[in-house]
Amino acid sequence: MLLKVERPLADRLDTAQDVVTRGWYANTILVANGSTLNPTDRVMDSYSPTTAQNKYAARRVLAADLTAGAHTVKLTVTGYNRIGVSAQRAYVTRFLHSLPSTKLPTLAWQS
Repeated sequence: MLLKVERPLADRLDTAQDVVTRGWYANTILVANGSTLNPTDRVMDSYSPTTAQNKYAARRVLAADLTAGAHTVKLTVTGYNRIGVSAQRAYVTRFLHSLPSTKLPTLAWQS
């Protein structure tokens, strides 16, 4: 499922055009084709292949180099599914933060 992220500093997320160009979503999700997403809208693809090791474990980095202080993130469920995927579920279980020097591990299925 595709989530629209309304956060100006969500610079680590794909744009709607990115996910269309990769062939993950049909171009009908874009405003130019009568839908709701602008090509430059930041989106979070919540798809992850389901296996015993990674069930519900899709990690997404939203932004980097944020200043200290409060930050607000608004996630909007778009209702758009990846091509060939029928399930519509999105679980947000936590938000994490780290220091700039912290490197988050990449899971094998994310590469």
